[in-house]
Amino acid sequence: MKSEQVPRDWAKLWPRVVAAKFNVPEERDAVLAMFKEYSGPEPDRIKLGVLKASDCNIERMRSLLKLAGDDWRELLCEAEYPLSSRRWGLKDKAPEKYERLLAKEQAEYENWLQRVLAT
Repeated sequence: MKSEQVPRDWAKLWPRVVAAKFNVPEERDAVLAMFKEYSGPEPDRIKLGVLKASDCNIERMRSLLKLAGDDWRELLCEAEYPLSSRRWGLKDKAPEKYERLLAKEQAEYENWLQRVLAT
C-alpha cells in the first residue's frame, strides 16, 4: 500500500483560503503583499503550505515565509509532512507504519482545507 499525495490545484486553493480567513481588507492585503515577496520554487504550493502551517496566523506566516526563502523543502515538511518528515529511517525500518503516517498527514491536510473553505 503506497500513499500518494492528493492532487491539488495549488494556484486555485491558496487564494480561496486567503479569502476565507482574511475578511478584513487590510489583513488580506498584508497577506498578499507578503506572498508577493516569495520568489522561490513552487510558489502556489508554498503559499498554501504557509497558510496551513501557520493556521493563518500572520506573525507565524512571516517566519514561515522566511523559512521557505531559506529552504522551501523545510516549509513543505512542516505543512504537508509534520509527522513523517521527522522520523528518519522509518520508511526503511517500518514501511507500513510510515505509510500510515503519510495517510494520516494527507487526511489532516484535507480536513484542514475543508474546515477553512467551509467558513
